[in-house]
Amino acid sequence: RYEFTVRVTARGFEGGLDANLISRIVDPSESSFSGWEVATDRSQGFTDDFRIAAIGADVFIVARSFYTPQTFVFRSQDNGRTWNQIASTRSHRDKEFALASDGTHIYKSGGVSDDGSLNSTVWRFDGTVWIRITRDGGFPPRAGHTMLSHGGALYILGGHTSRRESLADVWRSTDGGATWTLQNADAFSARTRFCAVGQGRSIFVLGGRARPGNTAFLRYDVWKSDDDG
Repeated sequence: RYEFTVRVTARGFEGGLDANLISRIVDPSESSFSGWEVATDRSQGFTDDFRIAAIGADVFIVARSFYTPQTFVFRSQDNGRTWNQIASTRSHRDKEFALASDGTHIYKSGGVSDDGSLNSTVWRFDGTVWIRITRDGGFPPRAGHTMLSHGGALYILGGHTSRRESLADVWRSTDGGATWTLQNADAFSARTRFCAVGQGRSIFVLGGRARPGNTAFLRYDVWKSDDDG
């Protein structure tokens, strides 16, 4: 525990403003993850094609049903211990879609339908209702991509086309997913089914597959951008 005083003065003025501050250095294990615990070990009916995102303190899972052409939404209000199904829809039942959250809304983009066609549709979810933001976001239709909310903007990265060709592009939206601008057509080594995360001013792209459906072409590299993609 450290106590100190900070004084601010302005040139041309007499006196100053003092502030007494206290800084406490803690054990890193008290403020970071030092291990994992099981939140629940009970199946909630999730399928093998689902994504997870949060709005405030509520955690949501958006799952494409394996048995019926529907998309289900489950919500947990106790850090994943219990889940309740809150919605189902047939209007956007794509597989291999992407999710992102800006803290107040969840955004869903792209995916592949049962007939194999891909789309560039963007949806927004407020925890209760889905609204289609755009049917054609301007980015090429894709699946297996990653969507990210970072620095007040939404990003769509990589994925694969209907010809199962992997992508390496980055698209950015500053109006909630209505319009998209190409930031970089060849940002990283092309990949699908990978992870991306924002930290500070940086965006990181990690892992994935060089080709969809082929585990012989796994990606083990990590890419970093400090200039909005």
